[in-house]
Amino acid sequence: MKKNILITGIPRSGTTLLTSLIPQNLQYTIFSEPEWLKNVRRASNNSLEFSKELQIQVDFIRKQIMAGKPIQLKVSKYNTGLPSNYYLRDKQGNILSDKTELDVIIPKQGYNSTFVIKANAQFTSCLNALVDTKIYQIICVIRNPVSAIMSWRSLKIPVSFGNLKIAEKYAEDYEQFTSKSKNLLEKQVLIADWFFKQYTEFNNNITIIRYENLISKTTGELSKVINTQSDLKLSPLSSQNKNKHYNLSEYHEIKSCMQELGHYYKQYYSLL
Repeated sequence: MKKNILITGIPRSGTTLLTSLIPQNLQYTIFSEPEWLKNVRRASNNSLEFSKELQIQVDFIRKQIMAGKPIQLKVSKYNTGLPSNYYLRDKQGNILSDKTELDVIIPKQGYNSTFVIKANAQFTSCLNALVDTKIYQIICVIRNPVSAIMSWRSLKIPVSFGNLKIAEKYAEDYEQFTSKSKNLLEKQVLIADWFFKQYTEFNNNITIIRYENLISKTTGELSKVINTQSDLKLSPLSSQNKNKHYNLSEYHEIKSCMQELGHYYKQYYSLL
């Protein structure tokens, strides 16, 4: 059976960065939140159906590669290869979306490559069914939840407004878990803790990568995903946990709310 690696994690935790560090060669074919996942969603109504449809789609793409037909890959608009961060800033601080899809013909040898597929909310929402298949290596990226929430609040993405529609559709426990929130910050705190809840429940079946370790021990963390080569050259990474575009004045308020309402994050970040 061809190997498939699924990368998921808390939104803005470093999953895009992780996928960008994986060498793009005939050994790995990397799909970073691919457009074709929308087809899988349309064909499924629950996590079990999603898991089955995902495997059908993956098999179809392998056949497309063998037939010499183009497949869509996400790439950076402003740099070569995969984006390391979907959202960049220009000199004025304006947000730039650094992602686009290209049709690419992969050499037929790529049929046997390891597929690395990244999707945060989708794979976490279906984690139970994906784990049950026992055919995927599942990588879950986590990050200090206060920094992750500050990142959400610095952008205009669904979770910035407390929305996670995919989880509402696929995760049976999501709506009840987050329903006790009284305002946007409380909703975001509970969303973050819900992600930690999923990873705690399936801890024995997944591999956890901490964003902070990915930054400071890049090669070691990357080796949890791929066979790192001795000649693999990686540039030093810098932590964005206190990014200048975050509203750092919110740090203590978010931290206090996390400590009051959160529970599962403590398995990984006992000291915020």
